[in-house]
Amino acid sequence: MKIILLNELESVYYYDQINYVLTKNEINENIRLRNFNNLYLGFINQLTEQREKQIFSGWFAKINFLVQAYNFSKEEGEILQSIRRLCRKALTQKKFIPEKELVIACAKVMANTIARFSEGNMPEKLEKLWENKTLPTLIYTEIPEAQIKGLLATITEKSPIEKLETQNLKQIHLQCDTENFGIIKITLTDVAFYNQKGENFRTNFLSTECHLYVKKYQTVYFTHLEKLEENHFVSTRNTSFVIHADYLIDVTKIALCGKEDFPAFPYFYILDKITSFNGSIHTFRGTLANEILDKYLADNTQNYDHYFKESLQEKQADALSSHVQAGEITTLYNNLQPHFSNMKKVMDNYDNFYILTEPTFISSVYGLQGRLDILLTDIQHSQRKDIIELKSGTPKRIPANYDHLLQVAGYNLLLETTFPDRNGVSSILYSSDEETPLRDCGSLEFDAQDLLRTRNQIVYLDWEISQGNVELYDKVVDKFKKSNKKISKYTQLDIENFVTKWKNASLLDKVYFASLMGLVQRELITAKIGGNLLSESASGFSGLWRNTLHEKKNNFAILYGLELEKYKADHSEITFLRPLDQKQATAFRKNDIVMLYPCKEIEELAPTQYQLLKANIQSITSTKITLKIWHKAMPEAFLEEFKYWAIEPTLLEQSYTAQMNALSDFLGLHHTKKQIWYGKTKPTFVIETKEFRQQLVENYKNLSEEQLDILSKTLRTQNYFLLQGPPGTGKTSQMLRTITDYLYNYTRETIVLLAFTNRATDEICQKIEKSCSGNYLRLGTFDNNAEFYNKSLLSENNFEKLIEKINNTRIFVSTVSSFFKYAHLVKNKDILIVDEASQLLEPMLCGIAPFFERFIMIGDEKQLPAVVTQSHLQCESDNDLMKNIGLEDMSLSVFERLLHNAQKNNWNDCYTMLSTQFRTHQDIAAFISKEFYKTLKAGSEKQKEKFNFYNPNSNIALEKKMASSRVLFFDIEKEETPKLNRKEAQQIAEMLYLISDIAKQKGTFTHETVGVITPYRAQIAEIYTLLDDELREMITIDTVERYQGSERDIILVSMAVNHPAQMKNLQGNNKEIDKKLNVVLSRAKEQIIMLGNATILKEGFWYDRFLKFVEEKNTK
Repeated sequence: MKIILLNELESVYYYDQINYVLTKNEINENIRLRNFNNLYLGFINQLTEQREKQIFSGWFAKINFLVQAYNFSKEEGEILQSIRRLCRKALTQKKFIPEKELVIACAKVMANTIARFSEGNMPEKLEKLWENKTLPTLIYTEIPEAQIKGLLATITEKSPIEKLETQNLKQIHLQCDTENFGIIKITLTDVAFYNQKGENFRTNFLSTECHLYVKKYQTVYFTHLEKLEENHFVSTRNTSFVIHADYLIDVTKIALCGKEDFPAFPYFYILDKITSFNGSIHTFRGTLANEILDKYLADNTQNYDHYFKESLQEKQADALSSHVQAGEITTLYNNLQPHFSNMKKVMDNYDNFYILTEPTFISSVYGLQGRLDILLTDIQHSQRKDIIELKSGTPKRIPANYDHLLQVAGYNLLLETTFPDRNGVSSILYSSDEETPLRDCGSLEFDAQDLLRTRNQIVYLDWEISQGNVELYDKVVDKFKKSNKKISKYTQLDIENFVTKWKNASLLDKVYFASLMGLVQRELITAKIGGNLLSESASGFSGLWRNTLHEKKNNFAILYGLELEKYKADHSEITFLRPLDQKQATAFRKNDIVMLYPCKEIEELAPTQYQLLKANIQSITSTKITLKIWHKAMPEAFLEEFKYWAIEPTLLEQSYTAQMNALSDFLGLHHTKKQIWYGKTKPTFVIETKEFRQQLVENYKNLSEEQLDILSKTLRTQNYFLLQGPPGTGKTSQMLRTITDYLYNYTRETIVLLAFTNRATDEICQKIEKSCSGNYLRLGTFDNNAEFYNKSLLSENNFEKLIEKINNTRIFVSTVSSFFKYAHLVKNKDILIVDEASQLLEPMLCGIAPFFERFIMIGDEKQLPAVVTQSHLQCESDNDLMKNIGLEDMSLSVFERLLHNAQKNNWNDCYTMLSTQFRTHQDIAAFISKEFYKTLKAGSEKQKEKFNFYNPNSNIALEKKMASSRVLFFDIEKEETPKLNRKEAQQIAEMLYLISDIAKQKGTFTHETVGVITPYRAQIAEIYTLLDDELREMITIDTVERYQGSERDIILVSMAVNHPAQMKNLQGNNKEIDKKLNVVLSRAKEQIIMLGNATILKEGFWYDRFLKFVEEKNTK
């Protein structure tokens, strides 16, 4: 029976695109094959999207899944893989110019695959393109060498374990698909090691490990194989294997599993995920010692007192997180002084080395990442690179603790793959040891094998967590109970804490916990290695080494060819010049965290061959970019060694770990609090008295009756209140400010104000400034030139005064992600107010909100939802307990779940919607109000005024047209290129120049005058190229996702849809609302102009309604 995966629109779209790629005039066939690559990979994504709850680690595995799942023959599978390889070759080798027949052969295979999964016939015009042509074969395999140092393969079959006759060893056979050699067989055999006396002191159980941790369709990297016969390889004494090598695990996380001596215990890794950090003066001592050493290496001219004071000020937040008391600072000062003397004595011996602190390295071979404490490079012999890892504790064994050796072994592997010719010493500096502080760790070959084995166990556990099953945690608890390892009292307390919480949890608690742990883990996996997202290529952080420059440029995910202009070592600031020929659009913004690395040549990128430097973007223009690097010691000679540099996005796992910690915290919450959170208990309210109402009326005379009613309810709730705030209704500027004003001035409650983004958090600070006379703390990390630095923890130099300041503060403002770190500073958790709540998932708030006496959530479920990168299918829960609390879709925000629950139960007191908006002119808002909000009305006379920005009698036809209405649609002819319409781009550019000229004449041209929204990066880039430098600086051209929360006087919308199949990803499936369209329209204050192809847009339910609205409005 034929399996249908593509509907008629989708199959026609792909047939049309194949025809376009093959018939379009190109400079050469390399470019044609590159364009075909985009189409082919999008097609593969289409076939795997929403089909299975499968997590793929790359295109190779994705195609293999299709081959296996849908019964392609071996030869057909090889051909599908070969097409991907050919496309990759075109992307990476500009000099590779294939014959056109080769591109046609690829296209023919894709067309036949479309026909395989769709109804209807292939268009005749397409078949004629290869009719009567002799096409080349696409299958190509290489002949392997006798010994292979490394091999990446996808597992297609795995045999049972076989016992060998000798030495009680075992072996296992794998069938694998490889990039270069096609289908091969690999046999892994256990390896026993013997000492000179013939005693077995170690065995590598490769067969058992493979049996336990390797699954079908996984990508596995094998080291040190030998060829036994054609297409059959066997393991050697040095063989290791690495599952999901693109999924990087931090070396410190692996070493954590060895913290209680050999062998490593991988369940400590899970314990770390489910245990919130609870530091002590001992952990802070290590943090401070590292900071003191960094400062000394950056500037060795100061004394200990100077380094200590500066370090303490910078690390005050860590001191607070570690529960350090003001009276303990003197003890710390005295304790660390001999540490400093020991560190100084050791480091003063490295005068002939470049010293770099905290460089980051990655290995896509071993699946590792790590940040070294110190890397020393010999000035005369650069291949010599020494590692020094600082430890402030006392070693329990010689030469070092097992977990410390594992950590250094991991760093050795990182440097081995980054610098293959590296030689040097790897040491641990025990700063408390006056006699032998520096310990040479040796080669650590066996420790490296142990580390990789533990890494495989960790990755296996991460994939188990991603399944969201309760049984895993039953197993974890059992493992903790049965473990015979000698563990520290702190680790024992953490274990007992989780075991108790799990024992006391209800079945709903356990299902909620496990399901949402799975959701967060899948988000992390997708962030690391990519996934399926609306047929777009999404490779996650692994795109750093997997994607070509061409792909990175298309994704706006790189700035390259940067040249050093100046380096301010005392401020850790580097300014680079951007190439004049690269004034392309970029996704990078001020304050973004990025990865910086050098390049051999301007277009020769090799991030895995260098140390990576983390930095924040301080400023960015079309000509320059300034970064603040995270590294205290950075030799200027290192920067000057390379002419070109590049920056790319980075990944911070901390936010995912914080959410998992929060889920564990929620598990231990009191039952009655959980019932309220689940929506099983109705929220209650204090009865409104006449005196209370009169107090509100007298103090807030500017509020309407509706606003006074809402204010009253928010203040009287004993559990929670949900405030729906449509765009422009003043939910932050009016309601949040007024609620905060009352709580601060008429109660003694402590108030915490949270938002999802820094932009929204900054806005909250601005709005509440007068209400509390500036008496609030802004939690988070800020530079001393940041707007709210003087409200941050860093602004106070004296630790004792800082603690006093915190204890006397009643208002705390923070992003949700920052609050995870600082929640313990708020002693009285009286009331929480969350802005942008409709963008926050359950794990982001379940460890915060229910721990307050009451909370208020402000959001709009009709605007863009919380960002989730995994497929919709993976977010679905089929568990009845989850469905009963409204979580059949885990991508739903807490705000929306509680709102739906309240509406279903007729709990009308605990939610309401603001019905008056003050942003958008009524001509635009009429559609939003009627279709999406029903009751939304304009709140000022200005929103009803006539439009007078343009001259209606202008002799410029375009201006005359634009003056005719506040709501316009320009019907543009479709083009064949997907996700790009040049006619639209040219029209948009013409409009932008016109608007800017008029605004300049009026003296009103600012960043807020006009903005452009378009769904596709290619269209952003096209518009960008048509603008001069001034307009590029002044006008934001971006997707709707990045426009949420912003507003402009005039919004131009370029839809750039050229085929009906594109409408699937542009609109939601909800017949009640199109959230994206709602946000697009509500960004405009004075005018909205949409450009697109009317015939195609009308295929979408809501776009059809909007175009009819525009037509009716402009024909009256």
